[in-house]
Amino acid sequence: MSESNAFASLATLRLPSPCRLLSSACCPDKDLIVLISRLGGRDKLSLWKLQGSKKWEVDVGEDNDASATVADLVWSPSGQTIAVVRDSAHITLHSVQDGRIERCLSMPFQGTPETIETIVGVWWFAGHHSPASGVIPDIFKRNGVKTGSALSILKTLPLLDHLKENGENMTATDLFAFQGTQIRATSQRSMPAVIKQWPALVQSLEDASIAFPSQTRGAHDKMEESNSSAQAQEDEDSLLTLIDKRGALHCFLDGSYFLDLWFYLVDWHQLLRSNTPPLVVDIPLLATPKVRDFARLSSAARELTWYIMRVVNEVREGWFGSESFTGARDIGIKWVQALERRLREQYGHQNPDIILDLTTLLLTGSGSEGLTDFITSSEQNSERNLQKWDSSVTESLTRTRDHATARIIPALQRLHIILDEILGWSYMPQFMLFGLGADYVDSCLRMIERGIFISSWLAAEARRELGAFKQFLSFIRHETIVANPSTESHTNPDHDILEVNGYLISGLMASKIDEWFTGSLPQFNPGDLSYFRPPQSPGKALNEVLELARAALQDPSQTSWQPKVRSNDFSDLDKNLDALVQEIASRCQRIFAEASQAAARSATMSVDGGATPPQPNLALTEGACHFVRQRVVGNQNEPDHHLQYLAVHVSSEGQTYCE
Repeated sequence: MSESNAFASLATLRLPSPCRLLSSACCPDKDLIVLISRLGGRDKLSLWKLQGSKKWEVDVGEDNDASATVADLVWSPSGQTIAVVRDSAHITLHSVQDGRIERCLSMPFQGTPETIETIVGVWWFAGHHSPASGVIPDIFKRNGVKTGSALSILKTLPLLDHLKENGENMTATDLFAFQGTQIRATSQRSMPAVIKQWPALVQSLEDASIAFPSQTRGAHDKMEESNSSAQAQEDEDSLLTLIDKRGALHCFLDGSYFLDLWFYLVDWHQLLRSNTPPLVVDIPLLATPKVRDFARLSSAARELTWYIMRVVNEVREGWFGSESFTGARDIGIKWVQALERRLREQYGHQNPDIILDLTTLLLTGSGSEGLTDFITSSEQNSERNLQKWDSSVTESLTRTRDHATARIIPALQRLHIILDEILGWSYMPQFMLFGLGADYVDSCLRMIERGIFISSWLAAEARRELGAFKQFLSFIRHETIVANPSTESHTNPDHDILEVNGYLISGLMASKIDEWFTGSLPQFNPGDLSYFRPPQSPGKALNEVLELARAALQDPSQTSWQPKVRSNDFSDLDKNLDALVQEIASRCQRIFAEASQAAARSATMSVDGGATPPQPNLALTEGACHFVRQRVVGNQNEPDHHLQYLAVHVSSEGQTYCE
């Protein structure tokens, strides 16, 4: 090419390794460019300034998708987010500030991963914001939250404690390396599939009433928060659109909320030709605030559900342990196993009964020779190990009690508020397109109420077991002092015999806390446990009971022995809180995933000048409605002085019912 026809060079970059340059690599409004390199069998994403300096470099994708390559990328309308599309049809949203992954998106393709079609085009359209004229300004900064709605109620509640993420641990490289030359691998906390597939907007802890990572933010953090707010406003109502080789169109509201739009267009080769007539897709529901309001509720419910799942997992790991550390319940089991081993190997006991020996020592103060030898000379009974045992169990049970009362129960209550509003919407014809089943939502509410009851029960049981464990450890320490020969006078025992005996029966080897993490899914109704079921035979009348009371007052000898009072036995009830939370998450995800198809149900596509309904990949269930139209007119002859006309399109055959 001659110099007269050559383009003017804006900058010259010297790269350490070969890189790929995509057509959308340049930022539309900033002097930034994204380059893709491949090192060690995986792609790396790097952001460069046109002056020649590199801002950051990160790995693309997650560890389980390390071999994926970058197919395309697109910039958000605000220029603060980069959407990277991999050949595995997964999308990652990267922050332009440091390259960290803000969100991982995936499209629910049908079939196996080998049959996933390649993405051939990606666009990120800016949202349309009509200027507000003649409208009272938002003085109170409600941010689109309607007064009296679920989100407005959540704003008035205290913020839930922030859960520390794995990525928040600072390393020496993060503290001392130059910000412009950092090379880091973007790692994200492993999320279950139910959370990954939950349709949601960009993370908003404020809507979910969850505290931010740090309440003591400096000027730099406040500046980043203001920039993030401005970015959210600019990206609001934007549409991230992708098309694959089949001609299927997929859309994400705000670049993150999957609208489940599966429009099968013409062949993609024909679609990209210049002589192909344009196809117009009309989504009337997006012009209303219903989709955004529901998306915000879905996002808040997702954050709360993920919050509950992490807290329950933290409590379970603290009690049962994990691959990296021993759980609090296993310390007592290992102590008993060490005692059994001592009695079997050194004293010839074939089947030692540890609980019987400890009970005999508790009641008589005299134990067997092997038990006395173990208490006085074993390493497990040293003061250091006893202190470690005490601190581990105390910390675990205290965490269980506090997390159940201060985190799990409030989060479930907030989730109940959201689903309660969804239940109200399910009865309104305006939200018929969202496919909300009132009975299904109501069953989720009952499960959440069951979770609140079981969590409160767990806190009470942890508080009771902590007291019994303290008494048991006091008993062990007292017997250790008594068994060791010393000139010092022995102090009187300060433990409760009944509490220690109860811990020996249920607590040392098999704790009742285990029932909250093992067993089947709870099915009971908390309301049925609040009263005693009447016996089959008729009881005494009120006047008979009063006569017995008066007789007891006149003759005190009748009060010396009280009659046996029956009580409810709840030991056979399933109380698996972990399984219940998993089921709540699965059911809630189905509700919001079904509702995300509302925009597709309202959409029409113009082909050759005529409007035709789209062909979604997921067919509507029989009897599901496509749209609802209503009109209310005044009529004095009606009981309520108004007459409502309702037209519902309920089947794919085009049948319409008017009423």
